[in-house]
Amino acid sequence: MREWDIVIIGAGSVGCCVARDAAMRGLRTLLIERRKVAAGTSSRNQFNLVSGVRYVVCNPEVAAECQRENHVLRRIAPHLIGHQRDLFVCLDHVEYCNAAEQNAKRYGVTLRNVSLDEATRRVPYLPRKIYKVFETDDTYFNAVRFCHSNLKAALQHGATFIKDCNILAMEKGKVVTTKGTFRTRSVVNAAGFLCNQVARLAGFKVEMVLNLGAFGLFKRKLISTGVQKLAPPGDGDAYKPLMKRATLGTTSVTVEEDAWEDALAEVRRRREEIVDYLKEKFSSVIPKVKDEEVLTVVAGIRPLVRSGDEQDGRKISRRFVLIEHSEWMLTITGGKLVTSRLMAERAVDVVCRHLGVEAKCKTADVVLP
Repeated sequence: MREWDIVIIGAGSVGCCVARDAAMRGLRTLLIERRKVAAGTSSRNQFNLVSGVRYVVCNPEVAAECQRENHVLRRIAPHLIGHQRDLFVCLDHVEYCNAAEQNAKRYGVTLRNVSLDEATRRVPYLPRKIYKVFETDDTYFNAVRFCHSNLKAALQHGATFIKDCNILAMEKGKVVTTKGTFRTRSVVNAAGFLCNQVARLAGFKVEMVLNLGAFGLFKRKLISTGVQKLAPPGDGDAYKPLMKRATLGTTSVTVEEDAWEDALAEVRRRREEIVDYLKEKFSSVIPKVKDEEVLTVVAGIRPLVRSGDEQDGRKISRRFVLIEHSEWMLTITGGKLVTSRLMAERAVDVVCRHLGVEAKCKTADVVLP
């Protein structure tokens, strides 16, 4: 039976990035996915390459991390990134806006002042009463193609991918699945919001909060520029063009770990109510959004790492966490889509240290296929 250096569980953005990084360092790499590539949260988001502005007041270190990785992805994945940069609009949260400007300058997060004339030229539907408008490095990012591009690169470097494969049990040296038993020197749990379920199969635990985010998919786009509120994080604060359509999101609802499927079904049942709610929340920025037709509501589960007793998804940090359960297994979770590559780098660094492999990460310098 072949022995792998690393078995990665989960083919979302983080898992595919881990596979690419590990394979590029010469590790015998196996990626396992219970369904298909990007079947979970990686395909159920607003396809936004965040710059960190949304976190620059409440969590500036995370904001700076997002900004740095935003620049990395612009170098290595230009074919997946849009050209229009988002506008952040401050209506009346003056104190918050001033704090954002100060922290953006301090932590190196792009926040460029835009005149009201320029803003209304790009977004004709804005109200006249605006405190300030900024351009940021937020833009469209094809998250699904990002996963596939990382997987393609991993395969080109000798990795193996198995889909439709469920994990049954794990212990040091082997992973038992519905498609056979695999001998391995290490396991990386990159299963997103299912990380705790996977960890439990090996007798470990990950303290997580599952946070459901829903957004509306509009039949058409009003504008080609993404518009977000510059205000304390809240529901319905981001309008994002998506090809010929647009999205408006999101909500934030904490769900029980064993009830996430029911929560997603509830979103489908409450589609019209959620759409009306999101439109109302964003209408202060673009009133015309109330008149737009919505095709459907899409929802995904954010994998957040618990901090104390906090349950409010808006208040839980978007930092990523690497948990070394043992010398043979670790979990990498939390974070943002934009930090997936960095999360993978940190995870593979740990694996290489345990395996005694001296190989540096190259993923920040090599363009994705």
